[in-house]
Amino acid sequence: MKTKFIPDGYMGEMPAAFCPSCFKLLNGVTNMEGQEKPKPGDCTVCMGCASVLRFTEDMQLEMSSLMEIPVEYRFNFAKMVAAVKQIAGIR
Repeated sequence: MKTKFIPDGYMGEMPAAFCPSCFKLLNGVTNMEGQEKPKPGDCTVCMGCASVLRFTEDMQLEMSSLMEIPVEYRFNFAKMVAAVKQIAGIR
């Protein structure tokens, strides 16, 4: 996938990584707030199982939780988790 920039944020490729919860291959990211690529310590949501994940130093993924998300972003992450669960048919 070629890296693309969209007006509201970054959308592009990342090193291939597997979700540590459902083992889905994740190789793309979207930053909804800016045009920065993800960096170690940033969090994301798995599109397969809606797990909250954090990028490690080598840009792999490890489990995280909503409680580890900074308070000012927690509500938006909770909405993303809910949206992914609805799309994926997860209860």
